[in-house]
Amino acid sequence: MTPDIVGTFGMHGDEKSPLLLQRWFDEHNIPFVGPVHEEAWEEDVRFIDRDPNRIFGESTDAVDERAKERFKQAVEGADVVLDVHSFRMDGEPMVLQLGDWPLPRSQHIWDIRAEDMTGTSGEFLQSRGITVIPVEIPSAPCLTRRHLTMTRRILDDIVNDRRVEPQRRVTRTVVDADHSGVFVPRVKIGDEVSKGERLGVVKNRENHGVHSPSDGLVGQLRPQDHLRVGNSVAGIE
Repeated sequence: MTPDIVGTFGMHGDEKSPLLLQRWFDEHNIPFVGPVHEEAWEEDVRFIDRDPNRIFGESTDAVDERAKERFKQAVEGADVVLDVHSFRMDGEPMVLQLGDWPLPRSQHIWDIRAEDMTGTSGEFLQSRGITVIPVEIPSAPCLTRRHLTMTRRILDDIVNDRRVEPQRRVTRTVVDADHSGVFVPRVKIGDEVSKGERLGVVKNRENHGVHSPSDGLVGQLRPQDHLRVGNSVAGIE
């Protein structure tokens, strides 16, 4: 029996790129519900008080609690949720592997560490026996037509149950900013870096170095951009 599939977007208000996939969902007769966080979407900020994708395991008084409840309503009755996000860094579209669903072709897969799942929508869905497949695409100004084409092919492979191995399968370590300001990268995508190596600086009244937490390759990198504390600046694989 064909599973009931639902798509969601806009868990974070600054992730506008997934809306460009609306046509794909319409063509496949799959509901694409969002923006989940209407309040943050209108303000064009990631969240208001607390990240809604980190509070599924608790009850709070934050405005962002409304986004969590909208998400729960959107996925009620679904067997599979295609949860589409975007990242404000340069890099390839990717799928986050949370279960045993078939892997898309010609695409690298990020394995999520258990500690990164705490309080997330993925943890909530898995606890209820619902398969969740997070799909992430770049945001402007990094997003290109090629990225959208790649993402549509990834979604095609998922819904058509194409069981093929990806080109690459890695574990991602996301590097977040500890300071607000302007991030200036000092490395490029594909560079090999060592633990502690400087990836860039955040400039405000002072220069604050951003360093790699481990040895690896730079798989994602934020371009020169204004950011806030907690914004992602790089992905190391």
